[in-house]
Amino acid sequence: MLDQVLHHLRDTRPAIDAQAHCDGPCGIYDPASARIAAEAAVSMTKKMLALTPPEASDADAMAGYLNTMSRYAAIKEEQAHLAKFRRVELPGSLRSSPLPPGTLHHP
Repeated sequence: MLDQVLHHLRDTRPAIDAQAHCDGPCGIYDPASARIAAEAAVSMTKKMLALTPPEASDADAMAGYLNTMSRYAAIKEEQAHLAKFRRVELPGSLRSSPLPPGTLHHP
């Protein structure tokens, strides 16, 4: 189901192509770090989706579940932030291509 939603979003709101450069091209930019961060965010998302909530009556299990979910969410958000402004080819042919600064929606 998540795949269907993501494919629908990709088809109806395609990513825009963006180019980037710096004033002093030194040739040391390596997109591998952005790819690793994006893959880590995807991995954490999968782990979050795989967690099964315990019975609400089991306070200890619920506390453990919420603790784990919170840690996964924090790691996912941190890694997504690292990859945010770079174009990265994600697993499953999904792309992360942010909008230019100041743009609130696709044209």
